[in-house]
Amino acid sequence: MLLIVFAIILRITSNSFLNVFQKEISGIYSALNTNFKTYFILSLFCLPLFFVFYPEISLEVISWAFIGGFFGAVGNAFLIAALKCGELSILGPVNSYKAIAGLIFGVVLIGEIPNISAIFGIFLILFGSYFIFDTTEGGFHFALFKRKDILYRFLALIFSAIEAVFIKKVIILTDITCSFLLWVIFGFIFSFVLLKLNHVKAFNKLSFRHEIFPFMPLSALVF
Repeated sequence: MLLIVFAIILRITSNSFLNVFQKEISGIYSALNTNFKTYFILSLFCLPLFFVFYPEISLEVISWAFIGGFFGAVGNAFLIAALKCGELSILGPVNSYKAIAGLIFGVVLIGEIPNISAIFGIFLILFGSYFIFDTTEGGFHFALFKRKDILYRFLALIFSAIEAVFIKKVIILTDITCSFLLWVIFGFIFSFVLLKLNHVKAFNKLSFRHEIFPFMPLSALVF
């Protein structure tokens, strides 16, 4: 139980700092480039570990991880894009909706039925979000969802909520370490694909150190 509490606290604090770093660095680099380089640094460590400790893995596991990697890479790209043009005070609390989206997709994809506490939690999130958005100019209104930053943030949480379901399925089939390594590997692959589809350069003509060093804190917090 203590380990679970510690993991939750670590997740909350690291994610908050991560969003701050992502917003800061997105003022210099594009969202897609930031997304790719974060996964790239993690993959430098995770790829060798995966092939050493998991040389044989089933096609079923790879399939779940493959799809999860796609949703994760796209979701993270939308998140960084939202942070680039939005305010942390608004975008941060929007993340609470991820629990609702994750619960819905969990029911559909892996048959995970919520209990009464989970349903009550959904109402608390919806009720609390009204007061969060009420701090914006003009208060809460549905036109808020036409704002580019909020739209990107909701797209990000939908993709990441779907990703979370696939991650959980991989954990059930393997273990936490294997799931994390596969998440990094496929996130790296799909973030690179997103770069190429949008004709964004992965690296400029700067030295490798100058290209990678600014993204080290991001990768550490994601880890």
